[in-house]
Amino acid sequence: HSQARAAKMIKDKTNEHIQNTPELRAQLQPFSETSEAVLKWISNFNSYMTNQVWPPKTSSAVKEYYESR
Repeated sequence: HSQARAAKMIKDKTNEHIQNTPELRAQLQPFSETSEAVLKWISNFNSYMTNQVWPPKTSSAVKEYYESR
């Protein structure tokens, strides 16, 4: 799966779990599209830290943020 697809799957599965678990449903809001974007960033950073190469579809914003740190 691409990182974007993986992030969407994580968000969707987490939201499904929240909706199907009464105690979580009462306490948590479903993850948003913003949450999905954060998961993509985490995935890009994790891939870079593991392989020392950015994944092909990594956005320039992610690379610039990393280089600014």
